[in-house]
Amino acid sequence: MKDLPRVFLPPDAFVDGKVTLDGEAFHHLCRVLRLKEGDRLYALDGQGQLAHVTLDAIAKAQATGTVTGSEPALGEPPIPITLAAAIPKGERWEWILQKATELGVSRILPLMTSRTVVQIDPKKAADKQTRWQKIVIEAAEQCERGRIPEVMAPMSLGSFVASPPPGLTLACLERAGSSLFAALEAAPRPEGITVLVGPEGGFTPQEADQLLAMGARGVSLGTRILRAETASLAILTMLAYHYELR
Repeated sequence: MKDLPRVFLPPDAFVDGKVTLDGEAFHHLCRVLRLKEGDRLYALDGQGQLAHVTLDAIAKAQATGTVTGSEPALGEPPIPITLAAAIPKGERWEWILQKATELGVSRILPLMTSRTVVQIDPKKAADKQTRWQKIVIEAAEQCERGRIPEVMAPMSLGSFVASPPPGLTLACLERAGSSLFAALEAAPRPEGITVLVGPEGGFTPQEADQLLAMGARGVSLGTRILRAETASLAILTMLAYHYELR
């Protein structure tokens, strides 16, 4: 596939074989990349379809193009994966958002645990979620994803335990549980996987007990203690190997 600019657009931007570009998509393609009439690009609807588009007209704040072909977008794992991770300090959370998107997650759940240092002001939660979603969209475009991972609203561990997700739930527990691959081999192919990663210092013993009681499988990532962001990416990489590369 020829290396052309890629952009995610809302589904309603595609109407009767035409595509409308405005807002940030227009600014990036027509002002930053300086695309002109007649140039081509790939437009994704975020729902698994990739459209081949030729620009027809460029105005002051909007551009239109014609869809010349479409195909299923690649870049998605065979099983949807949710990363439920405690928010670390500083820029490491945004780094997790980027890299988790590159590694194929379908959803990212910011998790609030007993040892989570970062506290989210409820009045600012929506703005933060919007910013985090923007980071994920940019990462999805860069790594040629076919769908945009969803960044969910922050949730307490208690709320998570009260409403267990369907499919296989894996909790990364220090010095506890079986190895990840042993747990995967012992389970039939699940409809989805949720991965839980605690904060620096890990889940408390009480939290670990809660997770195991709700049906999560405790897994170990090895004999070394990993930082929270390292553990998130390590387990996602292992899942990609197990389900996509073997």
